[in-house]
Amino acid sequence: MIDPIDAAVVRAGLVSAAREAFAQFQRTAMLPILYEARDFSVSIFDDRLNMVADATGVPEFVGSLSVAIDAILEKFGGAAGLRRGDVLIANESHLTGAHPPDAVLLAPAFAGDLLVGFCGMRAHIGDLGGSSTTPIDAKTMWEEGLLIPPSLLIAAGKPNEVLLGVIGANSRQPREVTGNLRSGAAAMTRSAAKVGVIVERYGFPTYRAAVDQLLDAAEHEARELLEEVPDGEYRATKQLELPNGAGSVPLECLVRVEGSAVTVDVTGSAPEQPYSVNVPLPQTLAACRLAIKRLTTQDTITANSGEHRMLSVVAPRGCVFNATAPAGCYMMANTASLLGEMIVNLISAAMPARQMAESGGNTTGFLGWMPDGGRNGGGVDVDDLAGIGYGATPERDGMNALLYFGLAGMEVASGEVIETRARIVKRRIELVPDSGGAGRRRGGLGSLAEWEIERPMTMMAQAQKTEDIGGLGLAGGMAAGGRNDVVLDPGTPGERSLAMTSDTEVAAGTRIVINGAGGGGYGDPFEREIEAVAADVADGYVSTECAAELYGVVVSADTGVVDLEATAALRRSRTDRNGGDGDELHSSQGQPSMERID
Repeated sequence: MIDPIDAAVVRAGLVSAAREAFAQFQRTAMLPILYEARDFSVSIFDDRLNMVADATGVPEFVGSLSVAIDAILEKFGGAAGLRRGDVLIANESHLTGAHPPDAVLLAPAFAGDLLVGFCGMRAHIGDLGGSSTTPIDAKTMWEEGLLIPPSLLIAAGKPNEVLLGVIGANSRQPREVTGNLRSGAAAMTRSAAKVGVIVERYGFPTYRAAVDQLLDAAEHEARELLEEVPDGEYRATKQLELPNGAGSVPLECLVRVEGSAVTVDVTGSAPEQPYSVNVPLPQTLAACRLAIKRLTTQDTITANSGEHRMLSVVAPRGCVFNATAPAGCYMMANTASLLGEMIVNLISAAMPARQMAESGGNTTGFLGWMPDGGRNGGGVDVDDLAGIGYGATPERDGMNALLYFGLAGMEVASGEVIETRARIVKRRIELVPDSGGAGRRRGGLGSLAEWEIERPMTMMAQAQKTEDIGGLGLAGGMAAGGRNDVVLDPGTPGERSLAMTSDTEVAAGTRIVINGAGGGGYGDPFEREIEAVAADVADGYVSTECAAELYGVVVSADTGVVDLEATAALRRSRTDRNGGDGDELHSSQGQPSMERID
């Protein structure tokens, strides 16, 4: 029988190996999207390709890495020929479940001559060519950048300079991209060596037993929580907005719960599209796995393969969630994240501890390329994101201005860092008052950020739910406010609002505002504590007008003091008007696009 202390030390060592690799890569990477925004993730796998430890940047990367690694090894010809010091690379979208800049690096871990696992990383290494720096209107994968089949980037410690040369020759940022690859390979090699040391120290049987205990414990806890959900079928529908004003297409999600087993079925969703919003199956699996993680063990157990043993996914070949080559996939994350939120909203409605109103939707942002905008000359990429509000829960207000769930481990890059690289100035970043849905627990606030560019730029705008209200409320909570879009030159005759738009030419001097909507509220707003409403007004989260209209709390705009007598009268009048039932106040409560099918 395995010693429990040894097992705990082995598992902690694996997590440490992942986190050290994460920190090493972040310190040595050459683009802000990596060293500031952390657009990458690192995971450790055992010899059976079970994920056993991770250091999460982008959560959805974690869920697809094991599928990607399996496919990479199969296409490479298996792991038998791998040696200590090797690092594999691949970035084919339909193989890895990511767009081309999100390359996968994989290093084998050896204890003596025995292959005991792998250290894997997915990272946004930078521009790899393509029809533009962000080709969201690409109709095929060949327009999205250089495609690299499973290849040796490092062979027994020796860099493949020919391959690195090819990659650099196909990039608008050759120095940064090849530098990122060298940095990533070094981090993977070091991490793999640490895994080997752990196994050598404690022995392979102890290592295997420690891993199996972790996987079994994660499965047991996840199943135990999912058993709270009543058996049945739950269905949701969302609209996916297509690039360049091409309309929208439906996304269908049916979740079937039987005991602790969960099946996600996306049959009925739109077929694959002639744009880059298609999702290869590995990324669809990742979105579903992340949803299950959020609903079960997000606070208790490090991510591992045991957590989704009870999950099955049905995605017909050729639909937007199981796109086939050569369909374009550059913006797949937007589509996959919408699926993840549908799953969470459906199941959490039946889990008291996990209930949450709807979020503001996909994170809004822009990405641009300035051909001569670098502070040190030459071309430079610029980008920013506006955080959305998360939905409220029965016990807590929603969180303000965060990235969407699939990006939750990332950070918004510092404006000062971007300004030191490019001729662009960040004028402001702020929360949007009254954008959180009213409720007994208030929805999180959305945000906006404003930039002014000093050189011409070609820009892509990223946004979803631009035509809808913000996140819907739950249990009598109200829908959020705010908006998801990118606005050029707001308040001028030339003002333009952009949704999902590619290759927009922007002149020097243009101001760009990116907007993120708020999250929905939970419960009757008139039941919110008067002190909480007053604090919201004092913090600038809620205006005095909304405090009175939506919460029935009268706060002086001059002094911030609550008029208790007027508040009592206002709340009493609403109750009298509705015959003692305040539910009629809320026209947007619940989730009208969702239904349970018994």
